Amino acid sequence: MREDKLIRFSIAPRGAGAWLWRTIERDGRVRSQGIAPSKKIAAALVVRDIVAARVSQARLDACPAAQAA
Repeated sequence: MREDKLIRFSIAPRGAGAWLWRTIERDGRVRSQGIAPSKKIAAALVVRDIVAARVSQARLDACPAAQAA
Protein backbone atom coordinates (compact mmCIF):
# COMPACT_ATOMS: atom_id res chain seq x y z
CA MET A 1 0.00 0.00 0.00
CA ARG A 2 1.30 3.43 -0.96
CA GLU A 3 1.96 5.82 1.87
CA ASP A 4 1.11 9.48 1.27
CA LYS A 5 3.92 11.95 1.71
CA LEU A 6 3.70 13.68 5.09
CA ILE A 7 5.01 17.23 5.19
CA ARG A 8 4.95 19.28 8.38
CA PHE A 9 5.53 23.00 8.38
CA SER A 10 6.23 25.94 10.65
CA ILE A 11 5.99 29.70 10.26
CA ALA A 12 7.51 31.92 12.94
CA PRO A 13 8.21 35.66 13.31
CA ARG A 14 11.85 36.69 13.09
CA GLY A 15 11.61 40.40 13.94
CA ALA A 16 11.62 43.47 11.71
CA GLY A 17 8.51 42.09 9.95
CA ALA A 18 10.30 39.00 8.62
CA TRP A 19 8.92 35.47 8.90
CA LEU A 20 10.86 32.20 8.91
CA TRP A 21 9.05 29.40 7.09
CA ARG A 22 10.08 25.76 6.97
CA THR A 23 8.74 22.47 5.60
CA ILE A 24 9.82 19.22 7.23
CA GLU A 25 9.77 15.64 5.89
CA ARG A 26 8.21 12.74 7.81
CA ASP A 27 11.65 11.70 9.10
CA GLY A 28 12.40 15.17 10.51
CA ARG A 29 14.68 16.42 7.72
CA VAL A 30 14.12 20.02 6.67
CA ARG A 31 12.80 19.95 3.11
CA SER A 32 12.81 23.73 2.46
CA GLN A 33 13.09 26.92 4.43
CA GLY A 34 13.45 30.62 3.95
CA ILE A 35 12.67 34.12 5.16
CA ALA A 36 9.62 35.97 3.81
CA PRO A 37 8.67 39.62 4.23
CA SER A 38 5.14 38.78 5.43
CA LYS A 39 3.24 35.92 7.02
CA LYS A 40 1.00 35.66 3.93
CA ILE A 41 3.99 35.19 1.64
CA ALA A 42 5.52 32.66 4.05
CA ALA A 43 2.25 30.69 3.97
CA ALA A 44 2.19 30.81 0.16
CA LEU A 45 5.75 29.47 0.01
CA VAL A 46 4.83 26.63 2.38
CA VAL A 47 1.83 25.72 0.22
CA ARG A 48 3.98 25.85 -2.93
CA ASP A 49 6.51 23.45 -1.41
CA ILE A 50 3.81 21.03 -0.21
CA VAL A 51 2.24 21.00 -3.68
CA ALA A 52 5.66 20.38 -5.25
CA ALA A 53 6.18 17.41 -2.92
CA ARG A 54 2.80 15.94 -3.85
CA VAL A 55 3.40 16.43 -7.58
CA SER A 56 6.76 14.64 -7.42
CA GLN A 57 5.10 11.77 -5.51
CA ALA A 58 2.30 11.56 -8.10
CA ARG A 59 4.86 11.35 -10.90
CA LEU A 60 6.60 8.46 -9.15
CA ASP A 61 3.28 6.71 -8.58
CA ALA A 62 2.38 7.09 -12.27
CA CYS A 63 5.71 5.70 -13.49
CA PRO A 64 6.72 2.54 -11.58
CA ALA A 65 9.94 2.29 -13.62
CA ALA A 66 11.13 5.55 -12.05
CA GLN A 67 10.85 4.01 -8.58
CA ALA A 68 13.19 1.18 -9.52
CA ALA A 69 15.92 3.61 -10.63
